[in-house]
Amino acid sequence: MKVVVLSILASVALGAHTAEPAHEHLGWTVDDLLDLDAKPFAIGHRGFGDNLGEDPARPIEDT
Repeated sequence: MKVVVLSILASVALGAHTAEPAHEHLGWTVDDLLDLDAKPFAIGHRGFGDNLGEDPARPIEDT
């Protein structure tokens, strides 16, 4: 019982720290993505077939 009481008192004495994020959020939005000059683009999609830049109307296949 003493161990439990001492553990509780020690945790109160040391104090609890608030959680902090592992990294800072950059704050980018979809609007920022759509404002880029690199269009058209595909994110993680392989349905466009092989296009290494021959057809500028389709996204470049680089996934």
